[in-house]
Amino acid sequence: MQLQDEVYQQREKQYEQELKKLYKIVEELEQDALKRDYEEFKAPDADHDDLISRSEFNTYVEKYLKSFPELSEQDFPKFEEFDADENGKVSFPEWQQFLIDQKLSDNKVSHEQYDQSNVLVHDGRRYNHRDQHSDTKVLKSGRKVGVGREK
Repeated sequence: MQLQDEVYQQREKQYEQELKKLYKIVEELEQDALKRDYEEFKAPDADHDDLISRSEFNTYVEKYLKSFPELSEQDFPKFEEFDADENGKVSFPEWQQFLIDQKLSDNKVSHEQYDQSNVLVHDGRRYNHRDQHSDTKVLKSGRKVGVGREK
C-alpha cells in the first residue's frame, strides 16, 4: 500500500510540474498576443498618447485603404464602433473590447460564454485578449485582411 501511495504522489508531482509548464506556455502566448494587439492599436496613434482621436483614426484608415486598394471604406469599422464611452478618443481597453465583441459576434458566442480568464496585464493594467490571430481582421464584408501592417 505504501508503494502505491508513493507512486501516486510521484505521478501527482509530475502532473503538477507539467501543468505549470503548460500554464507558462499559455501565459507567454497570451503576452505575445497582447503585444501584437498593442502594436496594432499604436499604428494609428500618431501623437503617441495611448489614445486614438477621430482624426488619427481617419488618417490611418485612409493610409490603410491606399495600401489595400481592393478594400473600401465600408469594409473598415467606423470610429464610433471603437469609441465605446463616446468621448472622442479610443483607448486600448476600448480597442480590445471592440475586438472581443467582434470575435464573439463572428463566433456567435455570448459574453457569458466568453472565458473571462483570458485577462492580461500590460503596464499594470488588465486587458482581455483575443485569439492569437491578432494580425488578421474580419471586415464587415466578411473578408479577412491584416490589420496594423501597411504595405
